[in-house]
Amino acid sequence: MAQLVRWVADQYDEVLAKRVDPRSQDWLLARSILVPLTIIALYLLTVTRWGPRFMRDREPLKIRHLIVAYNISNIAACCYVVYHGCAQWHKMKYSFLCQPVDMRDTEDNRRNNSLVFFLDGGFILLGIINCFVHIVMYSYYLYTVLFPRQRPGLGVKKSLTLLQLIQFAILLVHTILPCVQRSCEVQNFLSFVLSVQYTFMIVMFSDFYMKTYSSSQKSK
Repeated sequence: MAQLVRWVADQYDEVLAKRVDPRSQDWLLARSILVPLTIIALYLLTVTRWGPRFMRDREPLKIRHLIVAYNISNIAACCYVVYHGCAQWHKMKYSFLCQPVDMRDTEDNRRNNSLVFFLDGGFILLGIINCFVHIVMYSYYLYTVLFPRQRPGLGVKKSLTLLQLIQFAILLVHTILPCVQRSCEVQNFLSFVLSVQYTFMIVMFSDFYMKTYSSSQKSK
């Protein structure tokens, strides 16, 4: 296993590290592929081994207040990103059709860096739209925790799934458009990866939507 991780790390340093923007070299998650791999490994160990082993002979923990605080903090953080992201988008006159990444180390670019984990350019739209959707989602989660006896009906859940599908459709179009324009210089590798991810998410959410809500309507 250690040799496999080392091989992956070597491939990362050889192929991808050369593409890393120098402005992101001090970012914790961008310093080395070992950082995200370690986080993933710890997460998997926690949910598959350590967590179940710890809770084996214990009653479920009462963490309602923690969940409330978690949802509120996420709503606040997402509101911050949406507000300042939209302000930056308007200030820098970004284009939905083609917005290459600006490699210059300017004050506006550094501000963009603090908003999303993408440096700037058209990728900032991912942070804006995704955080907006999460504002709606975490507000729904917060409501269900605060008012467990007054949970919204099936229509609300259906609307949330549709909102997520719309999100991925917009981002997919936004990511593909620059790649089909010869005059638009974008990061094709990252655009390709994101396009695959958005397509995968659309397929998964569409499948969930059809199986969940179509069956619910039939049962009614």
